[in-house]
Amino acid sequence: MLIKKDRSAIESYFEDSSNLKGGYAEGVAFPEDIKELSAFLADACKRRAPVTVSGGGTATTGARIPFGGLLLSLEKMNSVIGVSKALKTATAEAGASVEELKAKSENNGLFYASHPTEKWALLGGTVATNASGARSFKYGPTRRQVRRLKMALSD
Repeated sequence: MLIKKDRSAIESYFEDSSNLKGGYAEGVAFPEDIKELSAFLADACKRRAPVTVSGGGTATTGARIPFGGLLLSLEKMNSVIGVSKALKTATAEAGASVEELKAKSENNGLFYASHPTEKWALLGGTVATNASGARSFKYGPTRRQVRRLKMALSD
């Protein structure tokens, strides 16, 4: 797993569309799978280090901006693993783009209704913040589109 600590290399992770200032962290980790993610969280827990999860940085909430501890970027966990037309489901990682999920769904005759304002939004961020855009008036919020989540806990 890649971990970056050089301030100049990780500075962009301390901002998002909220323009919240003053973010900092001792490093940014980039796990590529659930095992690396779990190991990172277990180590952070042992060290009692706070962890802030970073999505694509498109939100206006400031939620990805750390004020200490470690930053966890899920951008390398970015696959739309599969789409099942028969089950009317898709499986994707948190770092997958909403646009890719929508395109793969459409290629399989399905429709993913979530349509966040930011075109480059990542799936995990939209699920975490329940961001669904204007289509939520007709199809409901993002949380109604999610059947289940796989989570990595620190233990």
